[in-house]
Amino acid sequence: GPHVVFAALMVAWVIQRFLNLMPSIYLRIPRKFILLPIVMMVVLGYALLAGWGVPAQRTVLMVGVSTVLTLFGRRWSTFMILLIALAVSLMSDPLAIYQSGLWLSFVATAILISLVRQPLPVGTPIQRAIQLIQQLIKLQTAMFVLLIPVTLAFFHQIPLFSIVVNLIAIPLIGLLVVPLSLISLMIWPIWAGLADALWILAAW
Repeated sequence: GPHVVFAALMVAWVIQRFLNLMPSIYLRIPRKFILLPIVMMVVLGYALLAGWGVPAQRTVLMVGVSTVLTLFGRRWSTFMILLIALAVSLMSDPLAIYQSGLWLSFVATAILISLVRQPLPVGTPIQRAIQLIQQLIKLQTAMFVLLIPVTLAFFHQIPLFSIVVNLIAIPLIGLLVVPLSLISLMIWPIWAGLADALWILAAW
């Protein structure tokens, strides 16, 4: 989910830079009516590229509902948007209720929505970094404990080292591997050599 949104925001940022060269366009069309449909198309394209699994569908549905609400100036709770995404997923494929991907994706998202409401870190850069690490550890610990019923039901085991692995893998993949891959994809038509080098670095 975050990777899909990150890709969409990258594309929207690039397009906004071009549109800012012609600021008069915003007098005729509000910015959100230009950028939000583009974000939605990128999210949909990325999800299709990723195989259109349940987690990708959830992201597309949640971003889609949020986009429509923003365009019409409405606000709903994130939980309501998540429930709508779940309802649409099950209406389109009722048998998805038996897939581990549906349970892990929607339960994990619900946990994140419930827990990620802590104040932003304050203080010196070192203090902010320590607070951020503490928040990440608390979040991963809560995710591990609350997802035990789902992992036991589908996999009949508990991933004991998942907290440690996720604390390393999630920042590494989210902040380094995926951005490098997305940047490579964007510059490949212009500079294939550099794109290949970045892909090799991301793969390493």
